[in-house]
Amino acid sequence: MTHRESILRALVRYDRPPEEVLAELGGLDPESGEMVEGEEEQQDEGEEQDEGGQVEIGLTPDDAIAVLTRFVEGDITSDELDRWSTVVRDHDFIVLDSDHRELLEPLLDELSELTPATAGDWVARLDLDV
Repeated sequence: MTHRESILRALVRYDRPPEEVLAELGGLDPESGEMVEGEEEQQDEGEEQDEGGQVEIGLTPDDAIAVLTRFVEGDITSDELDRWSTVVRDHDFIVLDSDHRELLEPLLDELSELTPATAGDWVARLDLDV
């Protein structure tokens, strides 16, 4: 996995705030993705190859559950959740998991209006689908 791919994965999982991840992405060579020394490039689950050979990181229900759970538990605010969804939706190399697109699209549409209670409902709904 390239360093760029691991950074995108951190964005999808909300391991770090989106602005921090985007700033780190801005310092990488967009052509090469800058390989992490000592690691071979490989395609992990949740990653798809686009037509240009670039690896796209897929947002999966498990990723969404992890982020929503952090929101329900108060680890991230509604503004942070909204910012995350905007960045994930607008980033060229992040795609919705094709097997769960019909469920993830409406979730992303509703994220700006979620409360912890409705986020908990989404977690349960996503968990049933996985």
